[in-house]
Amino acid sequence: MLSSHVNPIQEINQVGQVRRDAQRLCANISADQTFAGRVGLVVTELARNLVIHAGAGQILLRELRNDSGGDGIEILSVDRGPGMRNVGECLRDGYSTAGTPGTGLGAVRRLSDLFDLSTADGRGTVICARLFANKTAHPVSWDFGVVNVAIAGEAVCGDGWAKSENSDTIRLMLADGLGHGHYAHEAAQEAAKVFLEEAQRPTSEILRAMDGALSKTRGAAAAVVEIQPAKSLVTVAGAGNISVRIFDGEGQSRQIASVNGTVGTRLHKIHEFTANWTRNSVLVMHTDGLTAHWDVKPYPGLLQRHPATIAAVIYRDYVRGRDDATVLTVSHHR
Repeated sequence: MLSSHVNPIQEINQVGQVRRDAQRLCANISADQTFAGRVGLVVTELARNLVIHAGAGQILLRELRNDSGGDGIEILSVDRGPGMRNVGECLRDGYSTAGTPGTGLGAVRRLSDLFDLSTADGRGTVICARLFANKTAHPVSWDFGVVNVAIAGEAVCGDGWAKSENSDTIRLMLADGLGHGHYAHEAAQEAAKVFLEEAQRPTSEILRAMDGALSKTRGAAAAVVEIQPAKSLVTVAGAGNISVRIFDGEGQSRQIASVNGTVGTRLHKIHEFTANWTRNSVLVMHTDGLTAHWDVKPYPGLLQRHPATIAAVIYRDYVRGRDDATVLTVSHHR
């Protein structure tokens, strides 16, 4: 359960700071200086682009541990600038709209093990770059993305998440500890711990186990999801204000209900809700640090992007700013 490190970028002198932050995360992953050098170049280019082309934005850094691609770093560049009118041209070496050499974004794509972007005229751009110090050799079945951000002024995030996956099934947990700060973080961490210990059980039993364990904490809203593509089935058990939405290939969505209450208060009833999972489905979960009134219609093609990109777009445009905020997204390889 690793949080996103948020780095606001408004001036060119902030580029060096975000690069140093990225290097510290690299040292947690690997002693390989080639890996650290690649990450440094990508972060520098993306941060400079935010100042030069968008005017301002954020760089979100997150460690990837035992990810489907290996251990590495995820870099999300998020802005509300003018957007890219011609993505292909922007990725071509030598192309520039600001009088620069125009090699930055093309270099970012070449240096990254995973590169994805979403842009809309007048709405801004999100770029996702993942770089791995050691790549896994096993086939990847699931694409996953998360933005997990603490409220301004807090050192830890009171939202927590976890996942357990194999080629056939993925199980996900999202918890929002009551309030924010240390005690909310403690509740969310406990929820993640229990989920990982009980992840092979049905969703309702996992939530029941979490309910018992969180009684020693201040409690949390939480939801547990199981996706089984072979059965075209999604199963959800939740309590409290965690939003779970499933989008089909046409962009139509279904909101999955949860029961009222707080996990950790000895819930009287726990129900499992089911929904259909199609070949092109995308799951989006989020805490109430984001507004519930959002849609993907203003972003043509967004659901075809990588889930990390989808999560970053939703976070950028719908975060409330008054609480911890987490968006979790997943799709199955088609």
